[in-house]
Amino acid sequence: MLLRIAANVVGNGTHTIAELVDLKNQNPLRGYNYRSPL
Repeated sequence: MLLRIAANVVGNGTHTIAELVDLKNQNPLRGYNYRSPL
């Protein structure tokens, strides 16, 4: 069974949405073989 969690980012008042997405895509917990970045 594959657990799917909807794409999301939470603003921090400092970074832009694009920067938050880039930061989230760099998270090693996402793995290396994911099909699509956020």
